Amino acid sequence: MKILFFRFTGIILLVFSIYSTFFSKNLFLKFLGSTFLFLILFIIFYYILIFFLYLKNKIEFVSLGDGLLYPFKNSIIEVEYKNIPMIFPAMYFSINFNIYEKNLLLKKINSTISVAENSKLKFSVEFPRHGEFNLKDFKFIIKDIFGLTQFDIKIDFHHIISVLPYFTNEVEIPFFTEEGGEEVIQTLTKINSTDFFENRKYYPGDDVRKLNWKVFAHSGELHIREVEKVPPKVGKLSIIFAPYSHDLVEYEYISSLFLGTAYYLLKNNFELEIIAPFSNKIFHIEEDKEKDFNQIVNSSFVEFNFDITEHSKNSLVFCSFYEYEKFFKKGQAKNKFYIISFYKSIEDVKKLINSIIKIDKFDNLFKELYYKFKEIRKQRLKDNNLTEYKENAIRNKIKLEICRVDDEYFKKF
Repeated sequence: MKILFFRFTGIILLVFSIYSTFFSKNLFLKFLGSTFLFLILFIIFYYILIFFLYLKNKIEFVSLGDGLLYPFKNSIIEVEYKNIPMIFPAMYFSINFNIYEKNLLLKKINSTISVAENSKLKFSVEFPRHGEFNLKDFKFIIKDIFGLTQFDIKIDFHHIISVLPYFTNEVEIPFFTEEGGEEVIQTLTKINSTDFFENRKYYPGDDVRKLNWKVFAHSGELHIREVEKVPPKVGKLSIIFAPYSHDLVEYEYISSLFLGTAYYLLKNNFELEIIAPFSNKIFHIEEDKEKDFNQIVNSSFVEFNFDITEHSKNSLVFCSFYEYEKFFKKGQAKNKFYIISFYKSIEDVKKLINSIIKIDKFDNLFKELYYKFKEIRKQRLKDNNLTEYKENAIRNKIKLEICRVDDEYFKKF
């Protein structure tokens, strides 16, 4: 509840101050009421001054600097501003704004502002997951430290921001950097063996180290490798990307694995054919198509509802455990290679006991117990299903790369 710039506590104090100052016969109450009334009048004068200054010079946000942002942690954002009012003692600034994804409200943010040098403000925000988000509906807010008043100033500003998958810099790329990785590449890839060089006929005096023996083997004539071309694509690799999960850690982990692997392959001159969950279109990705690749990474928090058996069984599948369960139950888990993120939220009863000890309010005890036991049942079901899926994979000669992430691994970042 707020009337003008008075919050509920401010209204109560204002009524008390006026009554005590003008109608009370108790000297102590008169002193107390007049003190509070003076404080309130001081704040009112400050807000009136800001109001008229704001009519003349509106507060503007010129630009927003975001840097590298990750979910699950407080990220510091800097905003360059114009015409921020001077701050009086016992007052402080905060900022309100909304985070949207594709015009859908994802989260409301209220953050305290610190004023930095060079006309910049700093505030912190925690994003729930990675993706491309629109920050808008900004309000610059002035409050007193007693929680009595609040003065809101709307700011016409919005900014699109990209948040990277949480484990981007920590995950190990599966298959390709380990022993046997070449076998996976050779199995899945259509290899291109085009010669990388332009040639001309050999003349006496030419450097014999530049002889192209491949041409000689085919034609019997000596040719010199002259100018090295940009190497053509080594081959094409088909990837199915299905990261959706109710466990956001699982979603972030498989997205990070996909991102790291895709960059690895693009840097090694592969062309990628990617099937994403938000479209039945096949994306042909090369190293210079950063926009399409970013769209895939940032827009995949949707369930995969296409039949993957329509695509090549040689496709490499990046999926959460949640999506793999769907493929398995629908009889679609027939591809040769799967990389699966598996989040183990609660490992044993000991962890349950430790979490109960940390409950600070007795009122929450039964609620927390119910939640924890529910998590244990859910985890045991996942473990049992995983065992079944592994046995099925062995029978059908399917390779499952299970990438586990538990609470300890998650919390260390």
